[in-house]
Amino acid sequence: MVKREIFLNKKNLTQAKRIWKDILDKSNYPLNLEPEIISVKDALGRIAFETVYSKQSSPFYTASAVDGIAVDARITNGASLSTPKVLELGKDGILVNTGDPMPKGFNAVIMIEDVEITDNKFRIFESISPYRNVRLIGEDIGIKEPLIYPNETITNAHIGVLLAGGITKVKVYRKLKVLIIPTGEEIKKPGEGLKIGDIVDTNSYMIASFVKEANATPIISEILPNDERKIETFIKNKIDNVDIVIIVGGSAKGTKDLTASVINDLGKIRVHGISVQPGKPVILGTINGKPAIGMPGFPVSSFIISHIFLKYALYKMQGRNLPQTKKLKAVVHRPITSKIGVTEFIRAKLGNVDDKTVAVPLKKGAGVLSSVSNADGLLKIPFDSEGIEANSVVNIEMLKGSRDIRNQILFIGSNDPLLIRYFSFIKKKEPSFNIGIINSGSLGGLLAMSRGECNITAAHLFDEKSEVYNIPFLKKYLKKEFVLVHFSLRSQGIIVQKGNPKNIRTICDIARPDITFVNRQRGSGTRVITDYLLQKNSVSLESINGYEHEEFTHLAVANNVKLGGADCGIGIKYVADALDLDFIPVKEEQYDLVILKNDLRRKEVRFVLDFLQDPEFIKIAKGFSGYKYIGVVDEKTQ
Repeated sequence: MVKREIFLNKKNLTQAKRIWKDILDKSNYPLNLEPEIISVKDALGRIAFETVYSKQSSPFYTASAVDGIAVDARITNGASLSTPKVLELGKDGILVNTGDPMPKGFNAVIMIEDVEITDNKFRIFESISPYRNVRLIGEDIGIKEPLIYPNETITNAHIGVLLAGGITKVKVYRKLKVLIIPTGEEIKKPGEGLKIGDIVDTNSYMIASFVKEANATPIISEILPNDERKIETFIKNKIDNVDIVIIVGGSAKGTKDLTASVINDLGKIRVHGISVQPGKPVILGTINGKPAIGMPGFPVSSFIISHIFLKYALYKMQGRNLPQTKKLKAVVHRPITSKIGVTEFIRAKLGNVDDKTVAVPLKKGAGVLSSVSNADGLLKIPFDSEGIEANSVVNIEMLKGSRDIRNQILFIGSNDPLLIRYFSFIKKKEPSFNIGIINSGSLGGLLAMSRGECNITAAHLFDEKSEVYNIPFLKKYLKKEFVLVHFSLRSQGIIVQKGNPKNIRTICDIARPDITFVNRQRGSGTRVITDYLLQKNSVSLESINGYEHEEFTHLAVANNVKLGGADCGIGIKYVADALDLDFIPVKEEQYDLVILKNDLRRKEVRFVLDFLQDPEFIKIAKGFSGYKYIGVVDEKTQ
């Protein structure tokens, strides 16, 4: 007897996966998923259609972070255990509780347990620095901060961040619709009376659970008989309103196995049978250009095929990466300190730099909700440890899939709204583009790159001696080969309230006693140019009220001015215009990207170069006030 081959187009697993990927790549998803607007409260697990920016700050007023006494920090100077100061309640200090707005004219809070109160007097035993125990305006989120990016999955933390940022509605891709068709006269719905030969339809609901787990919508049809014409007619009537078709049962070549004929008649079979056990009699193909699966009838086979192929399709078609392992090992290049007796969970950004998985800690603080939404994983420091030494290998508890992390690249460097818009533009064009962003300032970014913590950084550091931007600092701090991208020229200046009520005209005016200032952090390019201009104009830093008040982004500076946290700050024109503030230009600066040459082997890194001269993005860049977009690679570093 001659052995009959019962499969039409049998493949091994590797071949089948490659073919399935090709089918999905050609299906033009997630672009085929038109957007819809839903409540943020219902957005868990949905896929963002566009970048969402905050409408309000969190907190939106300067608040006490502890129970205590609000004071002007200057009045505490000289206080010590040996020479305590006695001050007057109501005049020199005001009692406040955690979360209370800071009284006008006060900029620090002494914890209640650190003072002695008698009648209307209080005694202090140490001096306190400005903004100690104070939550500043926009500490967590500022107006117009990007909260979520295109093709990003909305998580539990994003819900809180979006609501805290004043967002109640969000535009998302509609959910994938998966049509699941159980077939066979012997198949019965759960709960129906059974007779010998009947089989409960467990497969359809198990498959539906895979669909729901991926946050898509399963549509389980009525059970269809083993009738080729009826199955084909049913699919023809439904195909325009669904994204994936799954026919359960009938995928082999028995006398009642009609699925292959149905898919072949309505579309095209690419795979019929795979060299796996269980799961061999599977069919992969298309109907009207949409992915179609002929699912084996045996429940374990159906589970295996769903795990390998359906799950992949559900994530791929939504522009999502398949979740992987829950934990992984990573290198921490910088030391992390912790208190003995406290188990601490450090929020970390993860990425692949120099062929190593690295973990970069994010901002600490119980009120910094954005550090959770930005985190890729948690690093647990045990209660009996003082921290982690530099270059340690640690275990990371994953908040995202490990494939996300393997593909993710890291940016640590100078904050820039146009650059954020550029990364968002790439993400929109290439859903597989994952980038972890940490705003550290220019010098912080260069040091992070030198430590091996990031693939890309950005800087606008002005060298006073040579009057050249960035190059002297790159030579000094970066010993690795890099590619330099001249990204843009930006207008830096003084950001003031609308109408400039304090009549601020020059950099010298910020030292006036009636002016409060908000600064950028040490190591940022804006701080470098600010200090340079102040020194050039012989302005004493000690004379500036608020010089110690540091923020990490241009938007944070502008938000403080907008909401009355300061009268002025130094920043770029774009954020002043975005928040309807006035702007006094002081200098045009050069803003460059630095990319490790060794990392150009990775497609995620190459994307950053590939879209620099994209006409669509150039058009977007022209709409950014205060910018002259360049987007050109320095030929000397190629």
